[in-house]
Amino acid sequence: MYTDVSYLACAKKLLAVPNLIYPQFATHNAHTLAAIYQLAGQNYYPGQYEFQCLHGMGEPLYEQVTGKVADGKLNRPCRIYAPVGTHETLLAYLARRLLENGANTSFVNRIADTSLPLDELVADPVTAVEKLAQQEGQTGLPHPKIPLPRDLYGHGRDNSAGLDLANEHRLASLSSALLNSALQKMAGLANAGTTGSGR
Repeated sequence: MYTDVSYLACAKKLLAVPNLIYPQFATHNAHTLAAIYQLAGQNYYPGQYEFQCLHGMGEPLYEQVTGKVADGKLNRPCRIYAPVGTHETLLAYLARRLLENGANTSFVNRIADTSLPLDELVADPVTAVEKLAQQEGQTGLPHPKIPLPRDLYGHGRDNSAGLDLANEHRLASLSSALLNSALQKMAGLANAGTTGSGR
């Protein structure tokens, strides 16, 4: 559900700047599709955004998307895509899709479960995350079986801290440190040239 919430947060940002980005939303999740449709608003114009569907998956869902409004459809474009490449590339891609869609929590897997109540299938992931946050006392507790980056290598060895390259202040600090290091090295070379044998 956190992945669904993150996807919607990214979709909202992409839809906010239609003059800069042409979003292409690939999803087979009906809830995500409906949320994007609502986030984009009713004033749709060609070139605002499109949906994407993997060939062989999600056709019944996208039949509801691409048809005319007069026929009760959404009248939004949907690009059908298919992976292209070498045998090794395609096999890896197929394995990822099978793992992704075969997971118990995937929408594609859950929609086939006739014992699952419809309300649970189309539950709002944001509401689910908020409910969990109330139960746990905070939003987004780490999964107990997934180690934090520092503990990635187990108890005997700490992982390096790394740098947050998405942080502008951190990047500016890194740039300044690299420049100072380069200047010191050049100054050292220049000094070595003036105190050397003159060759």
